[in-house]
Amino acid sequence: MNGSSADQTLLVLDIEHVLAGYGQKGPSARKEARVGRDYLRNVVLAVKANVTCKGVGLFRIVPEKYHKIQTYNRPSLLASNREFEFGLDSKGNQLENEGLADAVDFIAPWCYFPWDYDAKSMVKRIRLTCQESRRYGKPVYPFIWPRWHHGSPDKNYAGKEVPSTEMYHVFRACEEYADGAFFWTDDEPFRKDMEWVTGWHAFQISRH
Repeated sequence: MNGSSADQTLLVLDIEHVLAGYGQKGPSARKEARVGRDYLRNVVLAVKANVTCKGVGLFRIVPEKYHKIQTYNRPSLLASNREFEFGLDSKGNQLENEGLADAVDFIAPWCYFPWDYDAKSMVKRIRLTCQESRRYGKPVYPFIWPRWHHGSPDKNYAGKEVPSTEMYHVFRACEEYADGAFFWTDDEPFRKDMEWVTGWHAFQISRH
């Protein structure tokens, strides 16, 4: 990316299934997690050194230990390893030159819509996830998606569009509790009648 437009671009990297040792305990699990964490950190630093943009971040699931919401479809015991990933010690203090939070320019937490959440539950999830993310002292841009997660056990929901009324509240919550949002969609043709489009228009009208 070159030129003035690139200087205003936020670049988020989506590199999943790197950190091993999650869901385990003991020195071997922490050692595996450190290898993965350092790998991701080095990737971020290399991109920042070679790409002109406003900031670089990683799409991750932030630790959810403190606001007691279990990460969707993932065991809550991941929390301590997630803190380690972001560079916090056992007391929750930020460690310098360790972890992901020290390397990235912003936090981009996972805020997909679980199939069994209503709008109220999702707004709470975004609020508390942003609250958790701000512990790292960086801007927060949730990663949102206008479809129910493909991992939803109820196939009546998996991959289907989230209704416009729910998406309206997602946009409102991101404006209120975050510094913006990353909006990700499937590789599909744009349609004016998409649920998220209707929700976005309602959100824009509400702001005037």
